[in-house]
Amino acid sequence: MRKVALFSTYCDNEEKQLALLNNIRKVKRLGLDVFVITIIPLPKEIHDEADYIIYSKENPVPSIDLKSICSWRSCKNDVMITSFLPDYGYASLLQLKRLIDFSSALNYDYYFTMIYDIIITPEIERILVEGRDASFFKNPKVHIPLGGILTAFNKENAKKFASLLTLQSYYTRKDFTAEQWMMDANSFICGKIEPIVAADSINLNDTLLVTNHSPFEDFNLFIIKDRDVKLFFYDIKTPIKLSIETNLGKSEIDLNDQKLVHIHEQSNEIQYIKIDYNGIEKNLSNYFDIILRTKIDGYNDEIIQLY
Repeated sequence: MRKVALFSTYCDNEEKQLALLNNIRKVKRLGLDVFVITIIPLPKEIHDEADYIIYSKENPVPSIDLKSICSWRSCKNDVMITSFLPDYGYASLLQLKRLIDFSSALNYDYYFTMIYDIIITPEIERILVEGRDASFFKNPKVHIPLGGILTAFNKENAKKFASLLTLQSYYTRKDFTAEQWMMDANSFICGKIEPIVAADSINLNDTLLVTNHSPFEDFNLFIIKDRDVKLFFYDIKTPIKLSIETNLGKSEIDLNDQKLVHIHEQSNEIQYIKIDYNGIEKNLSNYFDIILRTKIDGYNDEIIQLY
């Protein structure tokens, strides 16, 4: 049986590139050929290990204003905090379609689409060795039945799966996600949902969509970043005193209830944010740097102006 592993990727740092490289080596040892699709250049070592590299400029990610994924939380006094993330669903599914379209010309018997940082467990190794006719795999997020981390098809069903994806099949339905599209594909192909969870090791979406950025247990905080920058402190367990430092200065504040702190009018002028609480300093820059857009609604109390 001729089998091929089809890796979808967005490897823009060394951690992601190493995860991809290690997984390529794992599946190669199992006797699979390897296709990789990428929209950004990859290191020579990955080119040397993979059998085929598809370098594509396609990355149809809509703006946050057009379509986004969001998570939210309701706080005291009807305050709502929300995190936004661009909807990468169609772009990620399109990579799977392109991988199958290119690799099917070589007439493999079994096709396995997988994300670059998939955790290849012994159970998944067995599936890669044996092959499957049309299998989908559970998502580690229990509220979502299927994920796009792994699929397994014979040649006929691989082509059916790829043919299903069109711009219309994804965007003409309101509040539609890649996971829901996978559910539709599974129904159309009459596939099997395997009793196996397929997980990834690097999930930045979880970080981007959280509504608590606090490194301390005594209070929660939410970084609000759009044109300006604010910090919303909530669920404060005891009166607290802390200092907030950025490249623009440092200020002490006292809090005994939820409060909105305005940091600066221009988010692009903030280089870092640090909080010192009980003599422990924590840098929030990791959250601040990767957050794309967050917002707060319904806050009508006093706003503390930091600078």
